[in-house]
Amino acid sequence: MATLVVADVHGEYEALRALLKRAKPRPGRDRVVFVGDLVGRGPASGAVLDAAMDLPDCEVVLGNHDLHLLRAHARGEAAEPELAELLADAKSDERAAWLRARRLALPLDEAGGLACHAGLWHAWDREAALAAAAAVEEALRGPAWQEALEQLYGDNESAWAENLKGGRRLQAAVNILTRMRCCNGDGGVCWAYRGEPGEDLPAGACAWFDYPLRRHRDLFVVCGHWSSLGLTLRPDVAMIDCGCCFGGPLAGLWAEDRRLVFDR
Repeated sequence: MATLVVADVHGEYEALRALLKRAKPRPGRDRVVFVGDLVGRGPASGAVLDAAMDLPDCEVVLGNHDLHLLRAHARGEAAEPELAELLADAKSDERAAWLRARRLALPLDEAGGLACHAGLWHAWDREAALAAAAAVEEALRGPAWQEALEQLYGDNESAWAENLKGGRRLQAAVNILTRMRCCNGDGGVCWAYRGEPGEDLPAGACAWFDYPLRRHRDLFVVCGHWSSLGLTLRPDVAMIDCGCCFGGPLAGLWAEDRRLVFDR
C-alpha cells in the first residue's frame, strides 16, 4: 500500500479536491495521511473534515489548529468566526469525536519514516516519538479529555525530559510535535520565532531538523506547519506546507518514492 502524505489543508476544500483528483489514490491500495491543520484560516473547514472522515484508508496526525478546535469545542465557544461556525454546526460533536481519535505521530513503514505536524525532539528515535504521542492520544480519547486539553496548552514546557509527569509531560509532547519550528541551543522550542514570512531566526537558534545532536538523522520525517519555510526536501526530512491558505499550492508527497503532486 503506497502512502500519499498531504500538507496543511487549512479549510481549503477545493484545493483538497483538486489535489486528490490529480494524485488519484486508489481505494484499498493506497492510503492518504494528513499531517495536520485540516481546519482554520480557510473558508470550508467543515467540508475538509467531512471529506477526510469519508476518505477510504485515511489517517490523520493532529496539528495545532486541530487541537485549537477541540479546545474550543470543549469550552463551547470560539473567538474565531470560522471556528464558531464549526461549533454551531450540527456535526460538531461527531467531528470532534473523530478528531479526538486521531494520532499525533504516525509511522510511515513503507518509507521507513514518521509523519507528524511540526517536528521531533532531538533525542527521540521513532519509538520514543510514537510513545510521547501515544500518551497524548490516550488522554484525548479518555473520559477526562476536556481537562487534558486545558493541560496541553501553554508555553511553559518547551523541552522534553523523561522525568516530566502528568500535564507537563503532555504539554511538552504537544509543543514539540505540533508547534516547533526551530529550537534554541539546548534543543528546546524557540518561542521567539513565530515563522512569519521574512522573519529571521533568532541568534543561536536553528531549524529543528538542523540541530547538531539530532538522534533521528537516519529517519525520514514528513511534516507541515512551517509554511514560510516553503517546500523543503532532504533525504531525512520533507517539509511540505506550501502555504495553501495564503495562496500557495496544496502539496502531496508519495512517501515511498518522494514524488510530489500539487493541486494545480
